[in-house]
This record gives sequence, C-alpha cells and structure tokens, in this order.
Amino acid sequence: MFPVSWVGEEQSPNWFDTALEFTESWHHQQQIRLAVNEPGIMTREFYFPVLDCFMRALPYSYGGVAAEAGTLAQFNISGDCGGSWYLFHDGVAWTLIASPAGEKNL
Repeated sequence: MFPVSWVGEEQSPNWFDTALEFTESWHHQQQIRLAVNEPGIMTREFYFPVLDCFMRALPYSYGGVAAEAGTLAQFNISGDCGGSWYLFHDGVAWTLIASPAGEKNL
C-alpha cells in the first residue's frame, strides 16, 4: 500500500516495501563496517536481494528511452553475488523479465 517512488509505483506490494527496508539496512551496515574497517556483507544471501531490489527500478528508469518492440537489454553483475537481469520493450513499455526474450539487443 506504500509507494516505492524510485520504481515509479503509486502503490507497492508489502513485500517490496519490506525489500526496500532490507536494502536500507544492508547499506547502513556496509557504511558502518567501512567506517570501522571491518569486512562488508558481500554474501549471496544478503547482497543478491539488494541487487535484485535495485534492478526493479530499471523499467521506470528506462521509461523515457524509446525502443522498438522486441528490444532486449541485459544487465550482468559478475561474481558470486551477482546475476543477470533482462529488460524487455514490448513496443509500449519496458518490463523486467526473468529470462531472455526478444529479437533486438540493446
């Protein structure tokens, strides 16, 4: 019921609001650990959900980018905590999809 404005939503599901809180906590932990010269929390269990949450802003961020129907953009983050995310344009809007689809790569 609370909007997550940086992904362009007027209403967001509760799980996404919770994910947003998680990313903020993770980020603050990283800042504290950096300040006291301790290693960060760079494990897949904790960092991948942060990345995945941030990637959900891609459709909104690319909202003003024109593309032909079938255009696909792939975003890769290497390393144990990373992954691949796919942004697909259906001719009207960008959508984050789980696996590659489309005809034209961006």
